[in-house]
Amino acid sequence: MKNKIEIPIQNVVGASIDTGILNDSKGLRAPGTSLPGYWAGSFKKDGEESFFNIKRENKPVVIQLKNEKYTRLI
Repeated sequence: MKNKIEIPIQNVVGASIDTGILNDSKGLRAPGTSLPGYWAGSFKKDGEESFFNIKRENKPVVIQLKNEKYTRLI
């Protein structure tokens, strides 16, 4: 479980709204939770690790990263 994630601004590549990301496969959860309509934690897919903390009813902001453990934060 994460209390907070701090990322240096120079490692932020960009950010966008991606409403379709919640319908895509998230990959393997390691560790985290995946309840109907709520995702939190680390998910690994295609050699990349993403961190999710979102409910279905929220608008997903995707932050792209470089040189970090996570390639994106959702």
